[in-house]
Amino acid sequence: MEISNIADIIVIGVLIIGLIWGINSGLVKMLTRIVYSVASFGASLLLYPVIAKFVRNTPVFSLLKEKLITSLGMEAMMDNYTKQQEVGIINSLDLPDILKSKLLENNNSVIYDLVDADGITDYIAGFMANMIINLVLVWLLFIIFMIILKLVLGSMELMAKLPVINNINKLGGAIAGVALSTIIIWVCFGIIYIFIAKPSIYNLYTHIESSTLASVLYDNNILLKLILERLFT
Repeated sequence: MEISNIADIIVIGVLIIGLIWGINSGLVKMLTRIVYSVASFGASLLLYPVIAKFVRNTPVFSLLKEKLITSLGMEAMMDNYTKQQEVGIINSLDLPDILKSKLLENNNSVIYDLVDADGITDYIAGFMANMIINLVLVWLLFIIFMIILKLVLGSMELMAKLPVINNINKLGGAIAGVALSTIIIWVCFGIIYIFIAKPSIYNLYTHIESSTLASVLYDNNILLKLILERLFT
């Protein structure tokens, strides 16, 4: 595999760290940590829509929309366009293709009501504000649930001291370490989306997109896809 840019080097470095971490920790400890991560993310997915719905009805949402209109360079845009013109406007934005697809997919009266939009500019800003709020809540809840599970179930790591065949434990730990590193990379890519409206962050996204290994992990980010599928639940 050809290593194309710094994004690939960083991703490979994280995966190697995970591999070494897994070998040193062993299979049982690494599986326990993966269980913590998956369970925490699952709990976050269940809870964050309730909180996000509340936040959309606060001044925070309106202020964030105003900031995004400026950040995306939409201050001078009008509100009355044909559907074809709206498609062109969305496709011209400096945003990842997956977000453009979501913007086009949700460009309807139902979502306009949910984000309190009265035109295409307000809709785009409202959609992005809603996405950012959802992502912040997901990762914040994820951290909270991780801490709670660690405190409640931390004793499970004592299982790692059970007599097992050392080589099997280390091999399994290595595989689990790489898996956990992949989850960490997915989380980092997801956090990037919170700031995607900033030109500098979009440039970082294009750098990742042009990489070899990093782009594969980015395109197959299961965690981010799950969040983006539930933006308005």
